[in-house]
Amino acid sequence: MGPYVAQVGAFSQLNRALRRAEQVRTVTDSVGITPYTTSTDTLYRVQAGPYPSASVASAALNEQASFSTTARHPWVRNATGKRFVVQVGALSSWNRARKRAAQAAEQGYSVSIQPEMRQRQVTYRVQAGRYRNRSAAEEARAVLGGQISGTARVLGTAGQGNYSVQVGAFTDLKQAQKQVRQLRGSDVPAYVHYKFPAPPYKVLVGRYTQRAPAERQENDLKSKFPGAFVLDLFAPSRD
Repeated sequence: MGPYVAQVGAFSQLNRALRRAEQVRTVTDSVGITPYTTSTDTLYRVQAGPYPSASVASAALNEQASFSTTARHPWVRNATGKRFVVQVGALSSWNRARKRAAQAAEQGYSVSIQPEMRQRQVTYRVQAGRYRNRSAAEEARAVLGGQISGTARVLGTAGQGNYSVQVGAFTDLKQAQKQVRQLRGSDVPAYVHYKFPAPPYKVLVGRYTQRAPAERQENDLKSKFPGAFVLDLFAPSRD
């Protein structure tokens, strides 16, 4: 099961990873760089996605790019549980994200650039380090805050889950946004989700790592939205 990413290179030097990412951006804006630390070195993995299956990830770039791809699960967390990173920027410009990552790398930190699609805009989240506990991450944040531009903050990397509750789907983005505003006015954590570049624009509520809490949210919404259902965001498309 997904999510999967298409890995298009792993480099010991951040600059080489950034150059490969620039190549990938001629095909898709949804490209990121994720560090993988071994006992002797750090490799920077260049990855595009996510995609719902390994086959889709493998084929995603092969037909349009001059380099081979490998499908793999993106790193989220391992068996020892949650990790923490220091986020040093959330930027709409790839060039600004690249420069911010280079600033952190110059200070000796492993860095990642993670793309996040919101409506038609990609936000590149620049993150530094990976820590076993929040206190260690906060110490790094205090140091980084004085070394680079922008505001640094600590984030947990267990992250958002695969499950959400769908309450609507629209061909018109403005209609989807209108429903989101109405839901948020009632303190319901709604947002618009879609697969670039085409509709439908889905109105979703919440993100859950397990299906059970998503089903409880579904039941709470059924009175106003009889068609509400739990959606696995990385399952094969139903559209």
